[in-house]
Amino acid sequence: KGLRYVIDALSVIGNNYILVVAGKVERVKRCPPNVRFLGPVSEPGALYAAADLMVFPPIYEPSSNVVYESLAAGLPVITSAENGAHEIITEGENGITVLNPSDVEKLATAILQWRSSNGDRRVDFDYDASMRRNINETLKVINMEH
Repeated sequence: KGLRYVIDALSVIGNNYILVVAGKVERVKRCPPNVRFLGPVSEPGALYAAADLMVFPPIYEPSSNVVYESLAAGLPVITSAENGAHEIITEGENGITVLNPSDVEKLATAILQWRSSNGDRRVDFDYDASMRRNINETLKVINMEH
């Protein structure tokens, strides 16, 4: 889900950041010492509270729940345009979307850009997830409305 790209971006940025990886993942070869693998986490709330930024640049993801969860916890998100959930990112307000998740330089730049302009501030996330909105948005797509 783009973990290799985040690790490579971290290598570009330097060792001033710690990457905490939660969930079931295969170990990554050539991993810098500032990457911590936690494995599956049943209650991620404490991780969201402790983190400064969620970086999740998948190669393909229809719409990742972790983006919604992060934003709901006030955590800004950097994700890729290949993640359907990028549509709820308001650039510079609650996160950043990178076009190509494998563009490690752009990913590193996005992380540094967010950190330099926003520090560790929490973000507001007011998203209408109602059934009515979902139906209306679906009908727009079916009817090819913009």
